[in-house]
Amino acid sequence: QVLKRDVKNIVYILYTSGSTGEPKGVKLSNKNVLSFINWSINYFPISKKDIFCSVAPFHFDLSIFDVFVSLFYGAKLILFNAETIRNPRLVNKLLEQHKVSVIYSTPTLFSLLANYGKLEKFDHSALKVVNYAGEVFVQEYLIKLKEHWQSTQFYNLYGPTETNVCTAFKVPYLIDNFFNERNIGHPCEHCFCKILVNQNIISEIKNGILGELIISGDSVFEGYMGINSLTNFIEDVNFVKWYKTGDIVRV
Repeated sequence: QVLKRDVKNIVYILYTSGSTGEPKGVKLSNKNVLSFINWSINYFPISKKDIFCSVAPFHFDLSIFDVFVSLFYGAKLILFNAETIRNPRLVNKLLEQHKVSVIYSTPTLFSLLANYGKLEKFDHSALKVVNYAGEVFVQEYLIKLKEHWQSTQFYNLYGPTETNVCTAFKVPYLIDNFFNERNIGHPCEHCFCKILVNQNIISEIKNGILGELIISGDSVFEGYMGINSLTNFIEDVNFVKWYKTGDIVRV
C-alpha cells in the first residue's frame, strides 16, 4: 500500500553540517518523508519479519529510514546509543545478539567494524540489507566487510539532507578491478536528477557529461529554519525549482 503524499505540513527538522556554509535546520514535510518511505518499501527486499537497528542520532537523516520504514512494516527496531557505536566489538556483538537483518550507517562505522570489531568471532548471518551513505566507502574496507557478510546485499545511497536519498547503487556481490567506489547509481523514483553545466540545465543526459547535480521532486525540502532566502535553488523554463547539491558528478 502506497502512502499519501499530498500533505505539506512540516513534520521534522534535521541538522545539516553546513559543509557548504553555516549549519542549518532543514525543514521536511509529510510529502518529503512519505515520498522517501514509499520509494524505500518498493526498492528494498524488506518485510515485517526483519529486525532493524538504528545507529544514527534522530537529528541526522539516516535515522528517518530506520524509524519510519521499520514502522511502516511493523518490524522490530533496535536503538544503539552513542556510547555503543564507539565500541566496534560491542556493535558486532549486538548485531549477533539481536539477529539484526537491516542496518544503515556511514562507511566510517562499517570500516571500524571491519578493522577493530573482530568480525570473525560473531555470527551475522541474519544480515540481509546493508545501506551506507554520507561518504565514499574505501574499497579495501568494503571488500573486507563483504568477505564476512557474504549473504548480504550492500547499497550505496546518496543524497544531501535537503533531498534525502535521491540516487541509489546496488553494490555487486563480487567486486572486481573495474569497481568504482564513487558510483552513486541511478536516480530514485521519487525525484528527478539533472546536471548543471555553466549555469545551463542539461536536458539530454549523455555519458561523459560533467557538472553539478541538481534535484527536483517530492523529496526536496521545504526550506531552512529561520531562513527565507533559498539561494541554492535554480528555476528552469517551466518554472520548476531545482535544488543545487553543490556536488560535481559525471555520467
